[in-house]
This record gives sequence, structure tokens and C-alpha cells, in this order.
Amino acid sequence: LVNAGYNITLANDGDEALEILEKQSFDIMLIDVNMPRLNGIEATKLWRHIEADNERLPIIGVTADATDETRDKCIAAGMDERITKPVESKKLIAKIKQYCQINYHSKDETQDKKDATNKLVINDIDENIIDLSRIDYLESIGNRDFVKLVMDSYSDETRDIISQLQDNDKPCDLESFRFLSHALKSSANNIGAYKLSKICKKYENISEDDYVGNETHHIDSLLSELNYAEKNIDIIKTYYSQEESGLNVANG
Repeated sequence: LVNAGYNITLANDGDEALEILEKQSFDIMLIDVNMPRLNGIEATKLWRHIEADNERLPIIGVTADATDETRDKCIAAGMDERITKPVESKKLIAKIKQYCQINYHSKDETQDKKDATNKLVINDIDENIIDLSRIDYLESIGNRDFVKLVMDSYSDETRDIISQLQDNDKPCDLESFRFLSHALKSSANNIGAYKLSKICKKYENISEDDYVGNETHHIDSLLSELNYAEKNIDIIKTYYSQEESGLNVANG
């Protein structure tokens, strides 16, 4: 969104979002449905009671849960729409323009984009771990710096998750493991680590019978896949840190 020219204010959870909304005016709010403390649905309900009728803020809920039940809960809470992860940038920007009714003049969509027949090639990348078409897409909607920003953001997020998984005092409890797997799934999808995302999808719904007593095995399995992904992310970061002349793009 920053790359597309928008000014962004971030909140860590629903409580912080409400505090910010009471102090500042915004054109639109994107809110995660599943958050610690106050979740997106409850935060939206509270804000709809607080705001003035003539100053209705467009609110879009964001979640990996694509069920009709969750969509209905979001709309009933006062959200204008529910969109599902992974979020496609072009569709998200279109939604923002729709709800804000603004004249947003983006850069020429053909500018700085590769020809549609080109395929990104990065040596030593395991495409079973990272889908390079996703990296190509990220560059097409931004630039090389944008790709590096996304990769750095992923590494920062996963570093915190890894530290929680590697707590030496005791293994993660079931709910924490499910929550961390859910959070990691979204990040993995965003950078094209679809194999990792598939594992996270399984673990975010793991049963108590399957997890309890086998905590170490499941945690080690997730950490192992995280390590594979991070090695490939490091290669991508190095690639995008090179000069433009270092590009290795092949027609395909």
C-alpha cells in the first residue's frame, strides 16, 4: 500500500486501533478478523457504536477464513466487506478506490513491468520451496526495493514466531501452536512459500489428540520447513540487492 502511494497507520490489535481512530481521521480501515486481545469483529462493533452517523468509516475485514459463516459475522458486525488472504494487491487497491471514491492515479501499469512472456530465474532457488512466479508478481506491482521490503518483513515476522516455538522452558501449548501456524500461513502465502503454507494450514487445525504428547515432533517439523524457506529467502534477498545489471531474466 505504501508502494502504491497511500499513507498507512498500523495498529497491533483491535484495542490499539480504536485508540488511534478516536484521535485521527481516516479514509478506510483494513482490520484483521483474528487478533489477540480485541479481535476485528468486536473492534468493528465497538467503533460502529462510537462513530457519528455522518462520518461512517469504510471497514474491510481481512482473514484467511473464507467460510460464509465468518463473512456473515463480519457484515453483521458492521464491516462493509470481508476479503480473504492471500490478498492480491491490485484487487485490494481497487476495493480502496471503490469505498473511498477517490481519484487515484497509479503509475502506468506497464511501467517497470517485465514482459508477460518473461520468467524470473534466480540461481540456486528451490522452486518447490519458493514459487518464483509470486516473487515476479511482487516486483511487477512495485520494484526491486519493494520485493526486498516484503522479504525483510517476512523474516522479521518469522523470527518472532521461531523464538516462540523454540522456548526452552516448555513446548508451545496447543492454542499457541495453532495461532502461530495461522499467522505464519499468511506470511508464507505472501512470499510464495506455498509448501510451508500448506503445512501451516494443517497445523492451525491440528487436533488435541494429535498434538499433545507429540509436541516436539510437530514443532521440529515446522521449524525445519521454516529453515528451508529462510535459506531460499536469503538467496532472493541477495539477488535483489545486486545492481540492475545483475538480473538474470530468461524468456520462457
